[in-house]
Amino acid sequence: MFISLPLLAIGGILVLFLLGALARSRSAARRDLMAPPLTVALTRDQRQQVRDMLITGKKIAAIGLVRELAKVDLRTAKDYVDRMTS
Repeated sequence: MFISLPLLAIGGILVLFLLGALARSRSAARRDLMAPPLTVALTRDQRQQVRDMLITGKKIAAIGLVRELAKVDLRTAKDYVDRMTS
């Protein structure tokens, strides 16, 4: 059974490429898990404003208000409002 040298080299390169891609994806997932949770700093009155919006069914407006008041990104504001509703 004879395998040509170029074919063996291509197979080896392919295996190394796949192992590298797997290692990168695992390290990225680990970084996401290790990221510190972002906090949202709102005063008591601001939190009450957000609660009032949620009570009246204005969840999207509440997310926008949190973004504006706390100067955070959309994901952080949405997570904060979701935690308030649960």
